[in-house]
Amino acid sequence: MLCERCEQRQAVITISKNNNGEQAIHHYCEKCAQNFYPFTNEMPKEPISIQQLLANWQTPKNIRKEQLRCEGCGYTYAHFRKTGRFGCATCYDTFAEQMPKILQPIQADLQHVGAMPTMLENKKAMQNEVASLRQQMQEAVVSESFEQAALLRDAIKELEAKVQEDEANE
Repeated sequence: MLCERCEQRQAVITISKNNNGEQAIHHYCEKCAQNFYPFTNEMPKEPISIQQLLANWQTPKNIRKEQLRCEGCGYTYAHFRKTGRFGCATCYDTFAEQMPKILQPIQADLQHVGAMPTMLENKKAMQNEVASLRQQMQEAVVSESFEQAALLRDAIKELEAKVQEDEANE
Protein backbone atom coordinates (compact mmCIF):
# COMPACT_ATOMS: atom_id res chain seq x y z
CA MET A 1 0.00 0.00 0.00
CA LEU A 2 1.34 3.43 -0.94
CA CYS A 3 1.41 6.51 1.28
CA GLU A 4 -1.79 8.55 0.99
CA ARG A 5 0.10 11.86 0.95
CA CYS A 6 3.12 11.41 -1.32
CA GLU A 7 1.90 8.29 -3.17
CA GLN A 8 5.55 7.31 -3.76
CA ARG A 9 6.79 5.37 -0.73
CA GLN A 10 5.40 2.30 1.00
CA ALA A 11 2.95 3.11 3.83
CA VAL A 12 4.31 1.74 7.10
CA ILE A 13 2.34 3.77 9.65
CA THR A 14 -1.40 3.58 10.17
CA ILE A 15 -3.14 6.35 12.07
CA SER A 16 -6.76 6.15 13.13
CA LYS A 17 -8.75 9.15 14.31
CA ASN A 18 -12.12 9.29 15.96
CA ASN A 19 -14.02 12.43 14.94
CA ASN A 20 -17.49 12.71 16.50
CA GLY A 21 -18.15 8.98 16.30
CA GLU A 22 -16.65 8.57 12.79
CA GLN A 23 -13.41 6.66 12.59
CA ALA A 24 -10.94 7.70 9.90
CA ILE A 25 -7.94 5.52 9.07
CA HIS A 26 -4.91 6.93 7.22
CA HIS A 27 -1.81 5.18 5.88
CA TYR A 28 1.45 7.13 5.62
CA CYS A 29 5.11 6.49 4.90
CA GLU A 30 7.53 7.24 7.71
CA LYS A 31 8.59 10.61 6.28
CA CYS A 32 5.07 11.95 5.71
CA ALA A 33 3.84 10.69 9.06
CA GLN A 34 6.56 12.68 10.85
CA ASN A 35 5.49 15.84 9.03
CA PHE A 36 1.86 15.41 10.14
CA TYR A 37 2.35 13.67 13.46
CA PRO A 38 5.77 14.24 15.00
CA PHE A 39 6.62 11.15 17.07
CA THR A 40 9.43 11.41 19.61
CA ASN A 41 11.10 9.02 22.00
CA GLU A 42 12.31 11.75 24.34
CA MET A 43 11.34 11.66 27.97
CA PRO A 44 10.04 14.90 29.47
CA LYS A 45 12.74 16.77 31.32
CA GLU A 46 10.36 17.81 34.11
CA PRO A 47 11.10 16.33 37.52
CA ILE A 48 8.82 13.47 38.60
CA SER A 49 7.64 13.24 42.19
CA ILE A 50 8.18 10.03 44.14
CA GLN A 51 4.39 9.55 44.38
CA GLN A 52 4.06 9.66 40.58
CA LEU A 53 6.93 7.23 40.20
CA LEU A 54 5.48 4.75 42.69
CA ALA A 55 1.96 5.07 41.26
CA ASN A 56 3.23 4.31 37.77
CA TRP A 57 5.42 1.51 39.07
CA GLN A 58 2.51 -0.33 40.72
CA THR A 59 0.16 -0.14 37.73
CA PRO A 60 1.76 -2.90 35.60
CA LYS A 61 1.50 -5.41 38.47
CA ASN A 62 -2.23 -4.77 38.78
CA ILE A 63 -2.70 -5.00 35.03
CA ARG A 64 -0.68 -8.24 34.88
CA LYS A 65 -2.86 -9.81 37.59
CA GLU A 66 -6.00 -8.93 35.65
CA GLN A 67 -4.52 -10.45 32.49
CA LEU A 68 -3.32 -13.64 34.19
CA ARG A 69 -4.72 -16.49 32.09
CA CYS A 70 -5.01 -20.22 32.79
CA GLU A 71 -3.16 -22.36 30.25
CA GLY A 72 -5.65 -25.20 30.69
CA CYS A 73 -8.97 -23.48 29.97
CA GLY A 74 -8.07 -19.88 29.06
CA TYR A 75 -9.99 -18.29 31.95
CA THR A 76 -8.58 -15.02 33.23
CA TYR A 77 -8.27 -13.93 36.83
CA ALA A 78 -10.89 -11.26 36.11
CA HIS A 79 -13.31 -13.98 34.91
CA PHE A 80 -12.67 -15.98 38.07
CA ARG A 81 -13.34 -12.93 40.26
CA LYS A 82 -16.55 -12.20 38.35
CA THR A 83 -18.00 -15.74 38.40
CA GLY A 84 -16.32 -17.16 41.49
CA ARG A 85 -15.60 -20.39 39.60
CA PHE A 86 -12.56 -22.00 38.05
CA GLY A 87 -12.69 -23.52 34.60
CA CYS A 88 -10.36 -26.47 35.18
CA ALA A 89 -7.92 -28.05 37.65
CA THR A 90 -5.01 -26.03 36.21
CA CYS A 91 -6.70 -22.83 37.43
CA TYR A 92 -5.78 -23.78 41.01
CA ASP A 93 -2.08 -23.68 40.11
CA THR A 94 -2.38 -20.62 37.89
CA PHE A 95 -4.20 -18.50 40.47
CA ALA A 96 -2.48 -20.00 43.55
CA GLU A 97 -0.88 -16.68 44.47
CA GLN A 98 -4.26 -14.93 44.66
CA MET A 99 -6.09 -17.74 46.51
CA PRO A 100 -5.11 -16.82 50.11
CA LYS A 101 -6.30 -13.23 49.59
CA ILE A 102 -9.65 -14.50 48.35
CA LEU A 103 -10.22 -17.35 50.79
CA GLN A 104 -9.04 -15.89 54.11
CA PRO A 105 -11.96 -13.45 54.52
CA ILE A 106 -14.56 -16.18 53.92
CA GLN A 107 -13.14 -19.20 55.75
CA ALA A 108 -11.06 -19.80 58.85
CA ASP A 109 -8.19 -21.76 57.31
CA LEU A 110 -6.68 -22.37 53.90
CA GLN A 111 -6.66 -26.16 54.43
CA HIS A 112 -9.87 -28.19 54.23
CA VAL A 113 -10.58 -29.82 57.59
CA GLY A 114 -14.17 -30.86 57.00
CA ALA A 115 -15.77 -34.27 56.95
CA MET A 116 -14.33 -37.19 54.99
CA PRO A 117 -16.13 -40.20 53.57
CA THR A 118 -15.95 -43.07 56.07
CA MET A 119 -13.99 -45.35 53.73
CA LEU A 120 -11.39 -42.64 53.08
CA GLU A 121 -11.21 -41.79 56.77
CA ASN A 122 -10.57 -45.47 57.64
CA LYS A 123 -7.90 -45.71 54.95
CA LYS A 124 -6.21 -42.56 56.26
CA ALA A 125 -6.31 -43.93 59.84
CA MET A 126 -4.70 -47.20 58.68
CA GLN A 127 -2.00 -45.30 56.79
CA ASN A 128 -1.26 -43.23 59.89
CA GLU A 129 -1.09 -46.43 61.96
CA VAL A 130 1.37 -47.95 59.46
CA ALA A 131 3.55 -44.84 59.67
CA SER A 132 3.48 -45.01 63.48
CA LEU A 133 4.38 -48.72 63.47
CA ARG A 134 7.26 -48.07 61.05
CA GLN A 135 8.61 -45.44 63.42
CA GLN A 136 8.33 -47.85 66.37
CA MET A 137 10.02 -50.59 64.32
CA GLN A 138 12.88 -48.23 63.47
CA GLU A 139 13.32 -47.38 67.16
CA ALA A 140 13.26 -51.09 68.05
CA VAL A 141 16.00 -51.80 65.49
CA VAL A 142 18.13 -48.95 66.84
CA SER A 143 17.72 -50.26 70.41
CA GLU A 144 18.48 -53.78 69.10
CA SER A 145 15.08 -55.19 70.13
CA PHE A 146 14.89 -57.41 67.09
CA GLU A 147 12.03 -59.57 68.36
CA GLN A 148 9.89 -56.45 68.92
CA ALA A 149 10.93 -55.15 65.47
CA ALA A 150 9.84 -58.45 63.87
CA LEU A 151 6.41 -58.25 65.58
CA LEU A 152 5.99 -54.67 64.38
CA ARG A 153 7.05 -55.71 60.85
CA ASP A 154 4.35 -58.40 60.81
CA ALA A 155 1.72 -55.92 62.06
CA ILE A 156 2.73 -53.49 59.29
CA LYS A 157 2.37 -56.22 56.65
CA GLU A 158 -1.13 -57.08 57.93
CA LEU A 159 -2.25 -53.45 57.85
CA GLU A 160 -0.78 -52.88 54.38
CA ALA A 161 -2.56 -55.99 53.10
CA LYS A 162 -5.82 -54.71 54.55
CA VAL A 163 -5.31 -51.29 52.89
CA GLN A 164 -4.65 -53.00 49.54
CA GLU A 165 -7.72 -55.20 49.99
CA ASP A 166 -9.90 -52.14 50.72
CA GLU A 167 -8.51 -50.37 47.65
CA ALA A 168 -9.31 -53.39 45.48
CA ASN A 169 -12.90 -53.38 46.77
CA GLU A 170 -13.42 -49.68 45.96
